[in-house]
Amino acid sequence: MLLSVTPSEDLFSITWTLGPRCNFECSYCPPRLHDKTSPHLSLDDMKARWEDILTKSRHIDKQYKLSFTGGEVTVNPDFLPFLHWLKEQHGESIASLGFTTNGSASMRYYIECMDLVDYISFSSHYEFMNVDKFKKNVLACHIKSVKRRKTIYVNIMDESFSQPEIQDLVQFCLKHRIPHDKNPIDWSVSARGKPLL
Repeated sequence: MLLSVTPSEDLFSITWTLGPRCNFECSYCPPRLHDKTSPHLSLDDMKARWEDILTKSRHIDKQYKLSFTGGEVTVNPDFLPFLHWLKEQHGESIASLGFTTNGSASMRYYIECMDLVDYISFSSHYEFMNVDKFKKNVLACHIKSVKRRKTIYVNIMDESFSQPEIQDLVQFCLKHRIPHDKNPIDWSVSARGKPLL
């Protein structure tokens, strides 16, 4: 018999989709979640939207758990400046801050992010990813995360056409003790119906 349900975290959780702009075009990703033409939100737009969120939710009197997703957040040229601004101006009200990425940005970019966020979730997409770059970025962030008590997670898209590569990535994660999981793919929302590989 269920007596009560208690949230595991006493936080106001927000998943913020910055927009569908993405540098990948995965066959299983629906068009509403990715494109190469949508305009980027500007730094001023992001600041204004965050201030609006604060204004409308202050009555809840909780700290925030803020997660960013896309598209691909790192292709927005104002995303990193926005993370800096959030940390400097609103760090006391944000208990947890992180984002999901396809791992395609530079290592320098991700290392800088590690000073600003609590976690980064890397998603593998073998149709488009540079495998060596992906692994190097994940490992560099993981090493830094251990020292800083932050979290790196690898979200392995369970692509039927990339099974040997996926097994290699699983072994890589196991070897370096990087938290990971395989995600099933819903092909019913596919943009093209078949991979480009």
